[in-house]
Amino acid sequence: MTRHSEADFLTYVDHHPELRLRQTFAPLFESARRLIPRVSNRTSSGDYGLQPWPLLLDAEQEQDLARTAVALTRLIRQIPWRFFAGDPERLRSFYSLSSDLLARLLMAEPTGADALLARGDFLETDDGFRCLELNFGNLGGLQYSAFAPLFETFPAYLELSRGGDRPWRHRDSLAPLFRHVLRHRRVEPRRRPYRLAIVTATGDSAYSPAGHPLPLYQKTLEETIRSTAPGEAIELLLLPHDELSFHRRRVHGRGHRLHGIVDLSDQDTGRELFQSFKAGYVDLYSSPVGMILGDKRNLALLSQGLESAALSPEERDLIATAVPWTRPVTRGEVDFRGELYDLEELVEEQREQLVLKAGESLGGRAVVIGPRVDQDTWSEACRKALAGGDWIVQEYVAARPRELQAGAAGSQPHDIVWGLFVFGDEFGGIWIRLAPRLASSGVLNRSQGATIGVPFFA
Repeated sequence: MTRHSEADFLTYVDHHPELRLRQTFAPLFESARRLIPRVSNRTSSGDYGLQPWPLLLDAEQEQDLARTAVALTRLIRQIPWRFFAGDPERLRSFYSLSSDLLARLLMAEPTGADALLARGDFLETDDGFRCLELNFGNLGGLQYSAFAPLFETFPAYLELSRGGDRPWRHRDSLAPLFRHVLRHRRVEPRRRPYRLAIVTATGDSAYSPAGHPLPLYQKTLEETIRSTAPGEAIELLLLPHDELSFHRRRVHGRGHRLHGIVDLSDQDTGRELFQSFKAGYVDLYSSPVGMILGDKRNLALLSQGLESAALSPEERDLIATAVPWTRPVTRGEVDFRGELYDLEELVEEQREQLVLKAGESLGGRAVVIGPRVDQDTWSEACRKALAGGDWIVQEYVAARPRELQAGAAGSQPHDIVWGLFVFGDEFGGIWIRLAPRLASSGVLNRSQGATIGVPFFA
């Protein structure tokens, strides 16, 4: 019997109780560490733990996720032009930019908006998947799709992964990334090859070069070139952010002129790199315009603009289905679940129904989930949000937990964030972060102890 659904997998585990034992997966963890040394069989500072049970989705869910992620990303990429007509003054005011000059520079061509890498963070609910935020550039998690083949060939899973007429499938994230680079290259080197740098964080962390499998990147790039652009010459480098250098507005790394940069660090672009990009000397696949496109206030714009003439009927349906109720934290009246409220009173009194987030928060910081904190913590967050001017309040989304392996032996429900990658208009796979429900604050982030899950489709 072929088993692919979550319920069928749990039935399979009942017939194979050794799958509840952490020690059963020691070879799997060792294979993962050989690929990416920063992964461990338990979470420790600077490392990622790995969930040894797969997360299964059916083909219809996969297609729906891909359509939703691509359509929502495309819509948010267009916000500065469709909602603000590209007007620097309006953009500066809404996004609290430091100056009119910065706003004008962000909107000046090239903006790089079409080449941005994106990841939407979704929760699975009883009514489908809902988008909590959309991030652009400097994304984590791209490399972890490399673990899927380890699961497919793990002896305990061979019957499941290859049996019957619907074997497991997974979406690699690296091949779509490199196809995206090949489509969006603009810089033409005087002499080949085109040098593409994957730039990571400086220092010793899961964001540093040790967390990235360069041989796998190189192999995937070579395969992508052979299948989509035979004869192209691209040299790949992996280096930390502090090894970038600049001469006459050109970007260099390890003695070589760089023509393209995929920035996977958690650091700002920097003035010199920004200037080089604007002058046409380097391609950025995480351009500075991502700083406003990734602002969480964009979801508030979409949520409160459901009747806007700037949106088509199809886009309004997309927002109503995929985006939770979201509003900027400003004084005045708002509609919530069909009733009018004073926003300040709504936020203070409806803690169990709401989440507060800073518009530019990263890594799960400045996110306060009402049902997961006490009233004093919530009231302090309310005061900070009202004073800050750049926070949003979002309807709390009750996620459907999944039963996954936990501890030395056993299983328990886990909270899960499904990170959906989009490169241009192509779906780029999924990065899953999760944590046991009882131990989770609801904010699932590597720095706060989340582990990696590996998704499959059937």
